Amino acid sequence: MKDLFWNTFHREGTRYEKRPTATEWLEAFRGYKNYLGNPRTNFDPMSNDVYPIRNKAFKQDTPILDCPTCGRENAIAGIWSDDTKEYFVPRQCNKCRDQQPARSAAASRPVSASCRDCGLTFPKSQLKYGRCPSCAKKDDERRARANTLDPSRLCTRCQKPYITYGNVEWHQRNGRAVPTTHKAGYGGSYPTDCVPTMTSPPRTVGTSFAAKPNPQPKAGFWARLSKWFSGS
Repeated sequence: MKDLFWNTFHREGTRYEKRPTATEWLEAFRGYKNYLGNPRTNFDPMSNDVYPIRNKAFKQDTPILDCPTCGRENAIAGIWSDDTKEYFVPRQCNKCRDQQPARSAAASRPVSASCRDCGLTFPKSQLKYGRCPSCAKKDDERRARANTLDPSRLCTRCQKPYITYGNVEWHQRNGRAVPTTHKAGYGGSYPTDCVPTMTSPPRTVGTSFAAKPNPQPKAGFWARLSKWFSGS
């Protein structure tokens, strides 16, 4: 009956342009009347109500009870569970359950959780990333220190602080040598503010590498012969 009404009177219905005949309507109403009068198909007493207050009963053996709170008849129907293969019967009807201010006292209690650092229990609304206010403050201070330059470590190139506490701890924790200068970029280029503070000292020459005097040019044969005759 619902399908026939919708398809007839809705613009997108399949029978909107070609309406059902009087004979079709009469057959549909007769079938609906037989359905309502057959206890095998119309076993739920609330299915005849214009405004039912609950879901339809699942099968003929569905428990159907009156609400003990408001007294309305047939207001509670069992809910079938495929997992347990049995019905769950609510204690109240849907309307009475919705009118309750709170389901239970536990629902109004604040949810608590343990701090991930100290392990103490606090209201969950007070936790920040799983930490209580005190531990969260310590974590913020720890993060701030990790991003602070260590003033005791100066770059051997420019004599300025160059590395953070957190970077130093990372190298030490992983068994690596702590760098001594600013991190060089692509092609070995240093940051613009990393300028050497002094030039390299002049290279000293050792005694073993001392420059030798240039030897005098050797005189020719005729010059030496003339010098011998002259007795000089």
